[in-house]
Amino acid sequence: MAPAWIGVSVAALLGSACATAARLAFSEPTVAVEEIRVEDLSLTGGTLGLVLAVEHANPYSLRALRTAVDLDLGGTRFGTAELPGSVVLEPGGQTLVTVPLTFRWSGVGAAARSLLGTGRVAYTATGTMYVAGPLGEIPLALQLAGEVTVTEVVR
Repeated sequence: MAPAWIGVSVAALLGSACATAARLAFSEPTVAVEEIRVEDLSLTGGTLGLVLAVEHANPYSLRALRTAVDLDLGGTRFGTAELPGSVVLEPGGQTLVTVPLTFRWSGVGAAARSLLGTGRVAYTATGTMYVAGPLGEIPLALQLAGEVTVTEVVR
């Protein structure tokens, strides 16, 4: 018969392993479009800031490594918003991530100019945000649609 300390040791080891597995459990963050900011306008085009609200319920930080999102406003393709660097997603809360999109008027057409002055606009945004998870890189597919406020922050 095995000594009692072996049973206690095995139970402690299993309890520790379960606690570690629980910490590594991964809940996929959710992403929503918070707003679209008009960052800059010129005679040739401009820059929009696509503000994404990333809800991250895990008890540890994640790093969003890169993001690429195709953005349509009012049925007009504006282009691809790309976040070139990484952003830390804080544990257990929401992080706002601004992804820049540079466009040219010649590419979006004259009708698109009026969209930016309406205050609210229908959008579709599709793409991928890649996050560094506890066990490697995780792609988060983004397929978002709705209506969003266009905020003018041109300086």
